[in-house]
Amino acid sequence: MVVGSLDIETDVLIIGAGPGGYTAAIQAAKNGREVTVVDTDGELGGVCLHHGCIPTKAYIHSTDFGHVIDELEHCGIHVDDIDVNFDEIHGHKDDMVDELAQGIHSLFDTHGIELIKGYAEFNDEHTVHIRGQSDVTKITFDECIISTGSKPIELPFLHFGHERVLSSRSLLQLQHTPDSMIIVGGGYIGTEMGTVFSKLGTDVTIVEQTDRLIPALPAAVVDVVANNLHNFDITVHTNTQPKAYSEPPDDAHPTL
Repeated sequence: MVVGSLDIETDVLIIGAGPGGYTAAIQAAKNGREVTVVDTDGELGGVCLHHGCIPTKAYIHSTDFGHVIDELEHCGIHVDDIDVNFDEIHGHKDDMVDELAQGIHSLFDTHGIELIKGYAEFNDEHTVHIRGQSDVTKITFDECIISTGSKPIELPFLHFGHERVLSSRSLLQLQHTPDSMIIVGGGYIGTEMGTVFSKLGTDVTIVEQTDRLIPALPAAVVDVVANNLHNFDITVHTNTQPKAYSEPPDDAHPTL
């Protein structure tokens, strides 16, 4: 084999290893098909497992306990010397993600599914070119499933490379709890992470350009969530879109 010039064939090519991609891969393999999965990060579970649903739920689960303890004060139950260790909460989240990812890897090994880390570009209706670190550069397939998921949108005046500007992915890797935070976008991840950091003591403001939070869900469901945000001291601005970013002097807070 010549490194960087390997061509392979497969029955089913799946682009994207998230919940849609890996479940389709396992089902196709169970049906006797030879399956190859290509993912740019090479992470089984995709955004949902590594940078979305599962990490946020792990944070919510942990911080809920601290919030419940605070609520017990109103019921006459007093608990002293509570220590919320964000490093350990962060570690618990990572352990949960790793355990679930290993479970998917085991299923791939069991069913003989090949995972390739790389970026797939279509040459024609039955071949793709692979860019990345893999030795495989071309895959010929009978059928292809595209399950590429999503990624955070970078605004022109809010670049993720700035030390104060984080994507949702970077936020989940944050090693400390900031004093204040503005979340641009009141979708499910923004709203969930807003409640998480608020319960950890961060002053949180959510800015959403539509007329309500989590616009992808029915209003009756979202209203229940929105009405409870005051319990977490979260400020919400709907019908609002940031236009510019101002870097503060010295140690002051930046503004949008």
